Amino acid sequence: MSEAQGNILDNEELINTLQQSKVESNEIEEKLKLQEVNREQFKTLQNFYKDCAKRSANLYFAVADLAMIEPVYQFSLDFYINIFERAVERAPFGGKNERVKNINATFTQQLFQNIIRSLLEKDKLTFSLLLCTRILQEERKVVLQNEVRFAMVGGTWMDSQSCTPKQHLDWLSNKQWAQLQEL
Repeated sequence: MSEAQGNILDNEELINTLQQSKVESNEIEEKLKLQEVNREQFKTLQNFYKDCAKRSANLYFAVADLAMIEPVYQFSLDFYINIFERAVERAPFGGKNERVKNINATFTQQLFQNIIRSLLEKDKLTFSLLLCTRILQEERKVVLQNEVRFAMVGGTWMDSQSCTPKQHLDWLSNKQWAQLQEL
C-alpha cells in the first residue's frame, strides 16, 4: 500500500464525510420514491375529479353568457369560486363514485339558486335553458353552441337576400323572415 493510500484511509474526517454523504444520498433516494408515489396519487385524484372540473368550467360560461342578454349580468370569478367551494363542502360524501355526482348536483343547484336571485323575471327561464343546454353539451354532445346563441339573441342577419313571400305570409316582417332563413 502506498503512502497516499494510507493517508486517505487514515483520514477520519474524509471517511465521516463519505459516510454522511451516503446517508444523505439514501435519504434523498427515499424522498424521491415518496414523491413519485405522491405524484401518482395526485394524478389518480386529479383524474377522479376531472368531471367536476369540466362541469364547473362549462357552467361558468353559461353564467358569462348572461351578459349577452343584459350587460348588467356580470358575475365575478371570486363569487363563482365561492359557490363552488360551498358546494364541495355541502355535497354528501357517499361512495367514491358518488362523490363527483354529488358535487356536480350540489354545485348546479347552488349556482342556479344564487344566480336566479339576481335576474329579472323575464330572464330566469333563459338562464334555466342555458344551464340545461350546457349540461347537455357536456354530457351528451347533442346541442351546438351556435344554436344556443341563436336561441338567446336571435339571428344576426338584418335583411334576407330574398324578400318575404308576401302572398302567403303578410304577417311576417323581412327581419323575421331573415331570422327564419338563418335558423
